[in-house]
Amino acid sequence: MGSLAALLLAAPLPGLSQHPDTADSSVSVPAGSRVRAMPTGAERYHVGSLLAVPDDSVRLSLERTGDSLALARASLARFDVSRGRRAQTGKGAIYGLAVGAFAGLILGAATYEGCDGCFGPDPGIGGSAVIGGILFGAIGAGVGAIVGAQVKGERWVPVDPRPGAQEGK
Repeated sequence: MGSLAALLLAAPLPGLSQHPDTADSSVSVPAGSRVRAMPTGAERYHVGSLLAVPDDSVRLSLERTGDSLALARASLARFDVSRGRRAQTGKGAIYGLAVGAFAGLILGAATYEGCDGCFGPDPGIGGSAVIGGILFGAIGAGVGAIVGAQVKGERWVPVDPRPGAQEGK
């Protein structure tokens, strides 16, 4: 963490601050940061390391090829900086809960059989579905959290590369 903080504080480049509708407008992007840029009308991002930010463009070293690419700042529809990769544990747990609860509701209702002389009152088909949803939902959340912990996702923060985008704010 210390080296990441030092990198973010060392030699910030002027003119690249976040979109005003997303966060703090005082953040700048240092050279060497992992970034992605999408020119207007393009269908995919160019991903690489930020080399320089001249007044009218951004220069990247492309990740896949290592080639240098200069893009006019005014032509960019999106420009994002990576803030690192992290596990998707919470997202996995939520998906697992949803899938498990849905499956449990269906299975609980489908496998219901009336109960004469059972311990406690008969829950009925609705009660059986709810019990199945709760049990399978809990299991699904656990499995989803385990799977999500193994999946790493990148956190991209939008940055406004246009010259003077933050002036007068």
